[in-house]
Amino acid sequence: MHEPDVIRVIKRYLTQHGLAGHSVAELYTDAHPTLVGYRDLKPFQRFTLPLDGMHVYPDLVGRLDDGETMFAIEAKGSNGNALQGVMQAASYRAGFHRSLLALPNEPHGEVRSLAHQLHVGLLVAQGNTGLILDVPAAHLPRYEPAMAIRRQFTATALLSIGFSLNMPTHYLSIPVAVRDAVAADDDFKQRLETDYTVLPRGQLKAAIRGALKLGVVIRRGDDIGLSVVGEAAARLLPALPSLAEIHRAVTAQRTATIDQVHPLTGAVLRWLLSSDPIVMLILSALNDLGGGPHSMLTLARAMLARDRAVAVVALFLPEVLADILDGQGQVRWNRVTPAHFRGTLRYQYKSLMRQAGLIVPHPLGQSQPAHYDPQHDLWELFARSPFVYPD
Repeated sequence: MHEPDVIRVIKRYLTQHGLAGHSVAELYTDAHPTLVGYRDLKPFQRFTLPLDGMHVYPDLVGRLDDGETMFAIEAKGSNGNALQGVMQAASYRAGFHRSLLALPNEPHGEVRSLAHQLHVGLLVAQGNTGLILDVPAAHLPRYEPAMAIRRQFTATALLSIGFSLNMPTHYLSIPVAVRDAVAADDDFKQRLETDYTVLPRGQLKAAIRGALKLGVVIRRGDDIGLSVVGEAAARLLPALPSLAEIHRAVTAQRTATIDQVHPLTGAVLRWLLSSDPIVMLILSALNDLGGGPHSMLTLARAMLARDRAVAVVALFLPEVLADILDGQGQVRWNRVTPAHFRGTLRYQYKSLMRQAGLIVPHPLGQSQPAHYDPQHDLWELFARSPFVYPD
């Protein structure tokens, strides 16, 4: 059994049965070149664990449904060195609450003894069904490596949702519609159809996803309810017909933004975006650079200087990280091509930040990688005072 086969079995087992009495809420396969060709192992992401003078990359990384416990798994195929695998898994304890080794068969006594001594759990893919041999108690990892991993989880989750609609008025319409529906004891979908007529047909789910990402609504089974933030935002936002008029006014002028057309709605959008760590990293990097405009290449370097762990996840496609990062986790810029950059940042995030009045409305980066030029993708902080950025 080869390593990808072991990962496939263990991933399926953990998804179905969980770990240590908890369901697995998130589970990612390392975006290593030997693995990304197996599409059934998706989702991929390269989680970078910074250790003293080096960076390591677990084969599987996950988080339990308690919202806190993070775990990492090293996998070995039939030809892999199990003892070496124990040592690799043990190194993951620096940033994860649980570290485990996955093998194709039950290991011999020496491997089990070393794993026990180093508090490494053992998983077996035997019979293509999966089996947990041992899961040591969770421990408290080192603060800085663990926080780097936690920030990567947050960034990966944010990027996996995505803002797929062109105008954030669609997302802002959801909490207003829910508020109105609750007050009138009717259906929020009917409210949208009646009072917010600019939502494209068939895009309600996309609008709800964007509202969830902004944190203004929460799911309650199959229902949508207002979050605490959403309840406050709905009180500040205009009524649905007015939101529709704002949408029409902005789309009628190529360079207009929500912040220009309706400053209060722009302010609400800025407030909501301020809780997004990727937005704040971009703003902080632009503030560090000063002046402007700056190309995406310059912005990327400033983001990496601020928070390498999050910036790597936000800037680049996971499938290319193994090729463009060196052993110390530094970007090898001579290997970076325009196709390596995520479209999410240059298009979706940039669009929202422009509409909110956070950045100067320079043109969006081309959504198609073949036509994208990061040197001409310009970013510039909007001259708004006062602005306070985290150190």
